[in-house]
Amino acid sequence: MNQANSLTRFLESVDKITKNCQKDKLVNFIHELARLCPKQDQQEFFNLLKGSSDSADGVLVSDKKYIQKLQDNLLDCVDFYNNELDAQLNLETRENYDYNHNEEISKSNLEAIFVDSSGTLKWIRDSLNAVDECFNFGQYYKAFELCELLSSVKISLNGYLVDDLGYDDTISLWSLATYYQIDAVVLERFLNQCLYITYKSYKDEERFRQVFRLFELSNTSDLKLSLEGLKTYDGFDADEFEMFLSGFINYLSTIDTYLSRRIIDEAVVLTRKSDSVFEIARKKLNSNPNLMVDLLRKGLNKPDDYVHMLKVGIDAYNNIDKALREKIDIAVLTSEYAKTLEKYDLSDELYYRIFKSRPTVRNYLKLRYNCSDFHKYDEEIAQAFDKAMAKKLNSTGHVDENFMLIALLDGRAELFFDNVKGLEVTDLPNYQSSIQYYGLIICMLMLTKATRDLPRLNALAEEVISNVFNAKVSLVKDIPVADLYNKWLDNITVKTDNLEKLVLYVAEKLEKFCAQVLESNIRNLNVDVDIIQDAQAEFLSELNLSRLKAVLAEKYPIKQIDPQALISAAMAGVAAGMRH
Repeated sequence: MNQANSLTRFLESVDKITKNCQKDKLVNFIHELARLCPKQDQQEFFNLLKGSSDSADGVLVSDKKYIQKLQDNLLDCVDFYNNELDAQLNLETRENYDYNHNEEISKSNLEAIFVDSSGTLKWIRDSLNAVDECFNFGQYYKAFELCELLSSVKISLNGYLVDDLGYDDTISLWSLATYYQIDAVVLERFLNQCLYITYKSYKDEERFRQVFRLFELSNTSDLKLSLEGLKTYDGFDADEFEMFLSGFINYLSTIDTYLSRRIIDEAVVLTRKSDSVFEIARKKLNSNPNLMVDLLRKGLNKPDDYVHMLKVGIDAYNNIDKALREKIDIAVLTSEYAKTLEKYDLSDELYYRIFKSRPTVRNYLKLRYNCSDFHKYDEEIAQAFDKAMAKKLNSTGHVDENFMLIALLDGRAELFFDNVKGLEVTDLPNYQSSIQYYGLIICMLMLTKATRDLPRLNALAEEVISNVFNAKVSLVKDIPVADLYNKWLDNITVKTDNLEKLVLYVAEKLEKFCAQVLESNIRNLNVDVDIIQDAQAEFLSELNLSRLKAVLAEKYPIKQIDPQALISAAMAGVAAGMRH
């Protein structure tokens, strides 16, 4: 609380006591206060007491003169703005040459120097001081007109900031704090003063709109503003504030932004009514679903409330419109409560519903990782996949490649390769991010279970694993890539009736890809053929399919390239496998 507010609250407390105090008790108190007064302050104490007794209305003559001075200062500031400075609110900017030409400074951090040749900054600082003085003395409404002017003022800019750096040619009062031209503490105090004036000056819907506008200003300028600050000013009425909070909460609940939800949280804490944030979130579930999402997310920090929060989450999931994307967010958060409370069937069912409603690679992996039994929904996934697969087929007979990746991760390698073409020279140089390349690597990992004895294959697969298994759940926690990958790999099985045919297909495609790289005239390709062939050699050796040597040699008599050179690395691995 700033010093002015502390003084106001102190005086308010004193006034409450003196209004109900008997005259003789006040006389005794003044006598005791005079007795305790230090000798050097006694004359000043006596003058204050005499000045108060000589005044007809009880206000000191010195105070009356000060109030008149405040009013005059404010009128001068307003008049200066309206009549003299209207066309002169401008600032010149020049390059901060010494700072900008430091070798460690990046272009995005260049600085400008503000030159106040027209007295704009001086007028703003004087005006802020005048408003602050009024608040210190409890003369709130004397400053109202000036507050309105200052909060909407636009200052013209010219020079370096506009011409060289391309910034807007006007700047607001709030932005000046960003450039350190006005003390942020002073501006923050002024913003809270504007909040009080706005609160006292407007009524009903317009009051809500204007108060929220001030919060938006503070939100964009990193200045602190709070509803609780209204209670620190003189003239605060608790019952009026309660009515305001009720209406303001209802107004904010129609605005679906992070800022509105943050203010609702504070308003709910301040209100004395029985309506809780839970009830508000339920009422606004389909019009402002993020209120419920925020509520469930924050509840994760309160383990003692998990039983209650689980009920809240289930109720929200059952009642939210299925078309809203937040339904999945609510399911994820609710499943976290269920899993923590060891209600695994409920947690599993929620993750399955997430996948069923939106069958993406990420949701598939979330289900497999979070489900208490990896294979619990094998049959349902197969049915859901087959149904979705039929819908994905379009008139040309092609399917969405990322959707096919789900099939591959579920062990349906042949289905994947039947619908997704193999690596071709046209995929260069973006082969590392292509779905075809992903498919070949993932298939090798599934077929060999990627043991630690296959360092080349594991090294080759690092980028694919990092991209495919990066299933983040930002609402709760990020699943470690290594944990997700290892659980998937330990439990998945390739679904095929002809293992040798599948292995031959993978080997052929990789060998053909390497041959295309060597044949192509595309320069600066980031393709290391040796690493791919070494990984393929480990793959074939691990499966011990040595008869593929003859098949590969026969299939790739590529001109100008020694077929033996193309498969030597792979065959070395096969030979090693035969010796084991």
